[in-house]
Amino acid sequence: MNDSLSITLILRDKDSLFYQEVANEWQAMLMLGPISADPRSFEEFTEACTRYLQDDELESMAWHPLTSQGDFDNWILIDLAHQRLVANSEEGIPISPEIYEPTEEEVGIGTPVVWINLPPWWECSIVQDWRAALEVVAPTEDEDPLEEVDFRKVLFGSPFAEALAKGALGIDKKVLPKSMPTVDEDDPNISDDDYELHEEWRELTVKVHADWLMTPRADLAGSIPRDFLHRNREWKAMEIQYRQHQWSMLRQPPPAIDTDSHLYRLGPMGIDEVVVYFDLCRAMIGFAWKCIVEQKIRDHEKLSVLLTEFNEDWMENGKMELEPCSPIAIVESERRLLPRTADRTHIDCDCPLCQMVDETGGPSGQPMFTAFDGSHLMFEDNFAFSLHDDIDEWEEMQEELDSFDDQLDEQIELQELEPGEGAEFETVWKSSRVYEEPSGKEDPQLAMLKLAFRLSELVSDLQDRKAPRDEIEGLNGSFNVLRQSLNLGIDPLAASRSLIDQLEQLATRHPELTGKSADLQSTIDQWSRDKR
Repeated sequence: MNDSLSITLILRDKDSLFYQEVANEWQAMLMLGPISADPRSFEEFTEACTRYLQDDELESMAWHPLTSQGDFDNWILIDLAHQRLVANSEEGIPISPEIYEPTEEEVGIGTPVVWINLPPWWECSIVQDWRAALEVVAPTEDEDPLEEVDFRKVLFGSPFAEALAKGALGIDKKVLPKSMPTVDEDDPNISDDDYELHEEWRELTVKVHADWLMTPRADLAGSIPRDFLHRNREWKAMEIQYRQHQWSMLRQPPPAIDTDSHLYRLGPMGIDEVVVYFDLCRAMIGFAWKCIVEQKIRDHEKLSVLLTEFNEDWMENGKMELEPCSPIAIVESERRLLPRTADRTHIDCDCPLCQMVDETGGPSGQPMFTAFDGSHLMFEDNFAFSLHDDIDEWEEMQEELDSFDDQLDEQIELQELEPGEGAEFETVWKSSRVYEEPSGKEDPQLAMLKLAFRLSELVSDLQDRKAPRDEIEGLNGSFNVLRQSLNLGIDPLAASRSLIDQLEQLATRHPELTGKSADLQSTIDQWSRDKR
């Protein structure tokens, strides 16, 4: 930060106007950091300040009512009512996203680090006179009409159940298979007939699911449900990552935002909520099929009621793969900006937020965090379920994956022609044979997807061997750290070290997996060196 400089902070919500004088830029930054929580009232702002200031420090930095009198040499307006940050110089507008520390002269109050992640809907501008800055321009056509839509009441409420009921009942009765599958589709001994039955139901499920996500609705201001799964999701991900940094550095969890706050009620969905919602949709539609086929229900109102009840029960008691907590607990944690820790075996899922604040993680005292990556949504081969905002980006990714498949087929053909070469490749990886592009030419996200394929096969091997859960969770936790290093600016060699150590220990405990462990270690090591 720059040299110390007295600054006047002006804070406005829809009802009040306050100011305070701060001694230097660091104290100003302690007041700008809370904007990342998108506070909309003085009370929400004060609550967000507890990220970086203790109660006694907050009391010492008191706000006073502001009148139209007075001239300020250096000032910053935090306009909660209109989501604006205005200053009389560029130095008053922080770079976002960015991490700030005080100078040696400024140390003495608040936390040693402030993470700035301004919401993308906040405007920043330079105005010379603070009185002029208070003049609010009339709304423009560029303003987002969806910001105040309470979309979760639609996406998770009765409109959701009613739409799925209508979609399922709208399928021609002649098209519906006459029976439901009795064998799991992942059963290695599944018959061709049972597999075809699964595929028939899956195609119908995909249709109902996609129609729900892609159909405009009046109760969503004419938008489609899918839009709300991805609006500002990347900003939300960065905010969660910064809270992870804060927890690790300060050795205590950051304060969770209040459930009455604007960000909790109307803020964007994060990746965890998007993944939970995908699984909820599939579970809901699967239940609808059972009601229609097994209970012979064809009444829309009755099916809607049953789906609403199923929705509530699944969110409270449903299970996500490898997750001990309920779906609602996972969503609540993300909505309150409280990161999930990787080691959760002792958590009481009836009250996960209370338990998570006591969790410390590894021997260093730093927690290891976990989050869904949504990779199984990428396998759907349907833009409606993908994590891409733009269909052009999704189509470009599909072309890359098709090219990758073609290259893999070519490599397999060569191996079949020359059985003496590539034999080791064939015997090590069974279901995740990955074509390696020349170093430095591959998209980092695609390369990470390939690593995920191989790690998934290794996890499957461990599950077949009834390996302890801590082995599987350790691998997934370390891989999440490696995956997140793409966005956090972490040294890839440091990020990969934990996962490589996990694989070495795995080979010691499971000698039969040594080949896969060694090959994956080599791949990870090369990947991390290429990314430096």
